[in-house]
Amino acid sequence: MASILSVLFLIVEAPHTIATIKKYKECEALLNADGTMEYIALAKGAYYFGRNISSLRESNNSNQALEKASYSKDYLLKNTGSVENVVLVFGESLNRNFMGVYGYRAPTTPYLNALKEKGSLLVFDNVISPAFYTDKSFTMLLTYANRDNLNQKAWYQYKNLAHILKLSDYKSVWITSQGYGLMWGNSYYQVAKHFDTYIENDKPYDENLVALFKRYYNNERERESKKRKNFVVFHLIGNHFEYKNRFPKEFSRFNLNNTSYFSKNKSLKVKNNTDKQVVTDYINSVYYNDYVLHSLIELFKDKDSLIIYLSDHGDDMFESSAFNTHECSNASMEIPFLIYMSDAFKQKHPQMVKSFEEALHKPFMSDDLLHTVLPLAGIITKDYEKTRDLFNESYNDKRTRKPCDNKVYPMNK
Repeated sequence: MASILSVLFLIVEAPHTIATIKKYKECEALLNADGTMEYIALAKGAYYFGRNISSLRESNNSNQALEKASYSKDYLLKNTGSVENVVLVFGESLNRNFMGVYGYRAPTTPYLNALKEKGSLLVFDNVISPAFYTDKSFTMLLTYANRDNLNQKAWYQYKNLAHILKLSDYKSVWITSQGYGLMWGNSYYQVAKHFDTYIENDKPYDENLVALFKRYYNNERERESKKRKNFVVFHLIGNHFEYKNRFPKEFSRFNLNNTSYFSKNKSLKVKNNTDKQVVTDYINSVYYNDYVLHSLIELFKDKDSLIIYLSDHGDDMFESSAFNTHECSNASMEIPFLIYMSDAFKQKHPQMVKSFEEALHKPFMSDDLLHTVLPLAGIITKDYEKTRDLFNESYNDKRTRKPCDNKVYPMNK
C-alpha cells in the first residue's frame, strides 16, 4: 500500500517540484554567468521533493497512531469551561508586517483596526511561528509537541487537541478551506478529522466558511440542544501562494500605482513590475482576509465568545532576499496573533480580559498554543505547564525562541 501511495505522490508532487526549480531559475538578478543558479534551483527542488516523500512516510505512521489514540478520563485535571464559544482561526502564510493593524502603511485591515479602536480586539506584537511551513507548524500547534521536546519522540505521540476535546464538555468542529487533497500527508488533517465534526469548503474563497458554519450550527442546535458549548476551528487558505487566487476581483483595491513596496518601514527587494505585482496581489489577499475575519466575527459577536486568530507561518515577501517565499528568516516567522472578545465575554470574564492585556507585548512562540488556549476553555491536562501559558502569571517570558535552523529569534523585535 505504501509503495502505491508513493507512486501517486510522485505524480502529484512532480509538477510542484518542477515549478520550484523554474521559479529559482527565473531569478535573473541572481543567475551567475556560469549557470550556478541552475544547480541551486535543482538542489532546492530535489530537497523539497525529498522532504515531501519523507512526509508521506510519516503520515502513514501518524495516521495509524491517531486512529488508535484514546485518552483516559483522568487525563483531564480540570474541565470547568464557562465560555460558550471558543474559536480558533488559523490563517495561512500571513506576515503581520503587511497588516494595517500592525502598522503597515496601507489600509489592509480596516475592520480589524476598527475593532482595536473599539477595545474588542487585542493585538499581540511579539509572537512568532515555530516553523516556516504549514505541515511542521501544525505538528506543534495541535499537540503538546514543541521545539524543545520534538526530538524526543514523534509529534503524533504527544497528546493532541482533537482527542483532548473529546474528554471535555465542548462540542468540537473543524471547518476548513484546506482539505486532505490540497497537500498529501498533512499533519493538520490527521488531527482535524478526529474532531466531532469535520467539514471541507468546496468553494474557492474563505468567505464560504461562514455559510458552512451556519448550516452546521442550525443542524446541531436542532439535534443536540443540551450541549451548548462549542470549540470551533476555522482553517483558512488565507494568503497562500498564488496570492492572486486568494481573493475575488472586487477586493482588488491595490494596484501597481497605489501599493507601498515596504514592509512597515523596510524597503522590499523587488526587482521589476512582476515582483511588484506579486506584492500587490499579496496585500489584496490581506485586505480580503480582513473581510473574512469580519464575517467570522459577526457569527459570534452577540454571544459569549472568544476568538483567537493566528497564522501558521508568514511569507517572506522580498524582505530578506530577492524572492517571495517561506524560508528560515525572521519575516517568515512574524505572524499575527489577535484576540477578539465579544461584549458578553468581556462582561462575564473580566479576569481573562485582564490576563490578555497584561500579555500584549510578551514574547511568545506558538508551539505553546495548547498550553495557552485550553485553559481558556477551562481545560487543564496532565501535560499542561503554566510556564508555557502566555496568560498565566508564571509564564516564562525569558524562553529562548529557536524556530528553525537553531537560529535564536530576538526577545524584542
